[in-house]
Amino acid sequence: MIMPRSTGYMWNRFLKHSLSSATLTFIGIAERELDQLDHMYRTQDKRERLSRAAREVGEGDELTWHQALDDFRVYLAGKSERTQVLYMSILKRFSQFIHQSNPTMTPVNLTANEVRTYIAAKKRKGTVNRTIALEMSAFRSWGRFLLNMYQMQSVFLELHSPRYTRPIPRSLTVDEMAALLNEPNLHTTEGVRDRALLELLYTTGIRVSECSRLNVNDVAVGDTIRVMGKGKKERLVCMSATTQRWIARYLLTARFRWASATEPALFVSVRTGKRLNPRQLEAIVRDYAPQGIRVTPHTLRHTVATHMLEGDADLVVIQALLGHDSLSTTAQYLHGTTSRLQEIYERSHPRAKHINE
Repeated sequence: MIMPRSTGYMWNRFLKHSLSSATLTFIGIAERELDQLDHMYRTQDKRERLSRAAREVGEGDELTWHQALDDFRVYLAGKSERTQVLYMSILKRFSQFIHQSNPTMTPVNLTANEVRTYIAAKKRKGTVNRTIALEMSAFRSWGRFLLNMYQMQSVFLELHSPRYTRPIPRSLTVDEMAALLNEPNLHTTEGVRDRALLELLYTTGIRVSECSRLNVNDVAVGDTIRVMGKGKKERLVCMSATTQRWIARYLLTARFRWASATEPALFVSVRTGKRLNPRQLEAIVRDYAPQGIRVTPHTLRHTVATHMLEGDADLVVIQALLGHDSLSTTAQYLHGTTSRLQEIYERSHPRAKHINE
């Protein structure tokens, strides 16, 4: 069910898409302020729409899968675009499964038996536990949505994810990373752009989606950049002097040839002069990978964390740099550094010192 947008939301959309960056700066409105307003209006608009939908269901209307999924899409507005698409696709597949097995079943009268039948069907098809755990995460989010918006106790809140072994993230060695950085042809403007991209990804550890969203203004001043991460959370990330020099070279010798004065994006396409999306940036990184080695922007993110950990960086510092919500996510980079950790332990722990003496 689509509810009308709020006036504030629509006005803010008009400002962002109808006026150029130069005009906004002239009248004293920064793009980042518009982004913050946009997020505020989205949140307010989401609450109004879901509140109205919940009242309608509470007044006696039966909650259908179509209405519930439409409202769930609005509920997910604060999450990353990738999470929204993933969770919606999972819930749509589940609703189709339920409809085929029992067309009269709705989100209201769903029981644990239907969920167990769905999971059993997935396992029979050979779906691995890691994929099932991802679906369980989407289901729990769906359960919280039903509880918060419709005050419905749901079986989805009681689901537990199956155990699975997390794959060890692959990272490049220092020598492999140095070789990768030297791959772009610096005699071409495209090569200069790509070197600046690789340097930025390696020295900051930012996600490819965060890199795609960067504007020139975000890196124009100082040795830090302000990054908009998952869930619209902002964080400051350090940028090395070497990276600053490569970005400056890219801006002065390459980017101005392709992008118009009104294009705010930092990394732009050679052909169109428009912002490069995450898939395009990932393709650039893959093209420079050594033969036989798969390298993605996420590989560089793992590499940053591993190299910093090997350089005695605190795990909490790495967590802040990478923008992880949970320290357990950052702790996965402890793999493969056992000898280094043992060395630090023996050097720093008082009991270890006594034993070695």
